[in-house]
Amino acid sequence: MGEINSSNIFTLSSGWSAELSGFYVSNRANSQFINNGTGQLNAGIQRKVFNNKGSFKFSVRDILKTYKNNGLTNNIPNATEAFRNKFNSQVFTLGFNYNFGRSLSEKSKRDTGSADVEKGRVKN
Repeated sequence: MGEINSSNIFTLSSGWSAELSGFYVSNRANSQFINNGTGQLNAGIQRKVFNNKGSFKFSVRDILKTYKNNGLTNNIPNATEAFRNKFNSQVFTLGFNYNFGRSLSEKSKRDTGSADVEKGRVKN
């Protein structure tokens, strides 16, 4: 019984970037249920525009349609049951973001620093 999760972001040229993520959960027992392994692979690509103030992003979730819930129900006397749940988990997304404000990385100028404040408190 185990689990793995990974997410990677790749910086490409000219404002392009890509993301690849996914997870896998192996067979697991939960109460009277034994669930088969399942996983999901996701990918996205992004392009920065308008002097890095905006971006277009296209992403796909569950590319391989591998996210499912299958397994067995056991520990019930005189009964055997298998189950399979199908999900419509594949999703395509196209988005646009735009930052109308100033960048958080821009530092605001200060008139005084902490040393000047401390000088004001200490009087001879």
